[in-house]
Amino acid sequence: MPTLSRALQVASIGSLTGAMDRVGTRLEGLRLADNAAGGTARGMAAGDETARNGVWARTYSLRGRQNERDGFAGYDSKGWGIIAGADHEFAPGLVGGVALSYSDTSVDYNDQLSGNNSRVKSTQLSVYGSVPQLKLEWNKVSQDGYTESGGGPLALSVDSNSAERMRSILGAQLNHDTSIGGVRVQPYVNLFWNHDFKNAGIDSAASFVGGGSALPRAAATRHRLPMRQPAGRSDPCRGV
Repeated sequence: MPTLSRALQVASIGSLTGAMDRVGTRLEGLRLADNAAGGTARGMAAGDETARNGVWARTYSLRGRQNERDGFAGYDSKGWGIIAGADHEFAPGLVGGVALSYSDTSVDYNDQLSGNNSRVKSTQLSVYGSVPQLKLEWNKVSQDGYTESGGGPLALSVDSNSAERMRSILGAQLNHDTSIGGVRVQPYVNLFWNHDFKNAGIDSAASFVGGGSALPRAAATRHRLPMRQPAGRSDPCRGV
């Protein structure tokens, strides 16, 4: 049956969180610049006029590794990403913007799956703003169909499939700048509530290259997008 590995889940999550982390860094940078300018964000050069509009871009890398554990094959993954955005200060402390990101990650399997590989490409559109924070995520993961090599007539031909997830995120972050012993510190606390509205599973249908009908549904695999699995191991296949 088609093999399900945690590696693809990790790579998919990494592409999403990698972009969101850069958006968070952008908002934090705007907050620090605003505080440094006494409440008004300005350009990097001294004497610049008040900046209400801004554009930004960042690149980032994605890496992952897992050794064989409990009979599940290990893997190595590496990739890159780029994100660009634009934002506007509507009022002091109130910023809104939009960002577009793209990432490409390759996954090479080890141990009993040595020689197998996968690739995860991700495009993400993000709308962001300052506190309070309200986000709506819609993710779609698609897998192309493929045929195993080297198995002759017993090689499997696996159909393409996809799954979707929709999640709302509501929260706030409180920041406070202070000085302790002459050292400037910026403690903060945040609280977020996540809710999944849609979290469909994936059905993988397969048949032998040599002919015959498709494998029974009980031989197909099914899994869900949320990654609630403990780190360091892969999901077992569950029949449906």
